[in-house]
Amino acid sequence: MNKIKTVIEQMALEALCDDAIVELYSAVEYYPEWPDVLYPADSLAEVEAQLNRARFNNESKDGCTGYSIFGEEYMEFLEAALIGNRELARRELVQTIAMLLRIGCHLDDYVKKVETGNSKLETGEVGNG
Repeated sequence: MNKIKTVIEQMALEALCDDAIVELYSAVEYYPEWPDVLYPADSLAEVEAQLNRARFNNESKDGCTGYSIFGEEYMEFLEAALIGNRELARRELVQTIAMLLRIGCHLDDYVKKVETGNSKLETGEVGNG
């Protein structure tokens, strides 16, 4: 697996954040009600198992992906929320958001792989459902 250096271009990052805020308002307008449950409270063991898998993947040379790093951060957020640690949950949520922004910084790199046929989507290995 190749590694690429993250370059944060201020204008592109600001545009991504602006688009996300517009999307948030649009989503709230479209779905005005939001579930009162983030994740089933009795699922802490499941979250911890997923978190351990993500950590294992991220420590291996070939298993680490942008998605797995994002998944680890998100599972850490869920774990903190499920144990009732608001301060830690907020910090983990911010780290999750940061990972989404970092993925956004690499959007052109990821899209390029599809355009050049170097993608499971392009080869039909992954459906678009």
